[in-house]
Amino acid sequence: MADATRPRLYLAGPEVFRPDAAAEGAR
Repeated sequence: MADATRPRLYLAGPEVFRPDAAAEGAR
């Protein structure tokens, strides 16, 4: 169960932070 929840949080973290960092870098 923990294994199934860990990958989801990891994917949601970088995916949400990536667009944010890219937008700030372009600005």
